[in-house]
Amino acid sequence: MAEDIVERIYEAAVMPELWEPLLSTISDMMRAEGALLFVARASSGQVVVSPKIRDLANGYFERGYQYTDERTRRLFERGEAGFLTDLDVFTYDEWLHDPIRKAYWEPVGLGWGIATQIGLPSGENIIIHAERLEKIGPFDKVETATMNALRPHLARAALMSARLAFEKTKAAMMALEMVGLPAAALDRHGVLYLANGLFNQMVPAVFVDLPSGMRVSETSVNVALTSAIEAAVSGRYSTPYSVPLPAREGRPPMIVHLLPVMGAAND
Repeated sequence: MAEDIVERIYEAAVMPELWEPLLSTISDMMRAEGALLFVARASSGQVVVSPKIRDLANGYFERGYQYTDERTRRLFERGEAGFLTDLDVFTYDEWLHDPIRKAYWEPVGLGWGIATQIGLPSGENIIIHAERLEKIGPFDKVETATMNALRPHLARAALMSARLAFEKTKAAMMALEMVGLPAAALDRHGVLYLANGLFNQMVPAVFVDLPSGMRVSETSVNVALTSAIEAAVSGRYSTPYSVPLPAREGRPPMIVHLLPVMGAAND
């Protein structure tokens, strides 16, 4: 195990922009097309992907495969503190006929993976996964051992990154509260995962916190709000990111401003 890889893992823990090149390096070392790190929450998640498979990974999550993937279910069912290959959780025949493999990975020449899951004290789970070209064949025991040697370092670094990201968001929420602004952080699906005290005071009278995403009590505005969230996530700047809320008895008119957090700020 190269010492510089371990050093780069801990650098990525405090410099999130280094995760992508690190995942690319690990992919090359493992003869994989690419790798990803996915932080899974109850109804959503956040992902960092090596550039070579970014579009494929985004397509996978957009289709909601993460909620129905038998490979992921079996990974969590095993619950092992180590990397598992496809043939650790499937028979050879089972894996060749897996619906998502056949529908999504096989048409682009992929189809062999190795992954691990890491539980966080916050209740979130981290998945680290590498995907390889089908023609190369499955990951072998030596490659699995190599990844297992890196796993404790990856686990510590991912935990630190997740915690630092949470604290950074929390600090932003508190700063906005200090200047009198109710504020909340939403994930890419519009699910609320952090809010300051001023915002919480407006739930559920103004804002409604649902598992499927944040809504407003003024139901006629929800279509515009949902459209604005979708536009912010996809970078469609032609759609307004500000949604007006009409005045109601005991409440003045308000405007909900959406600020898309992209690039390094989103790490």
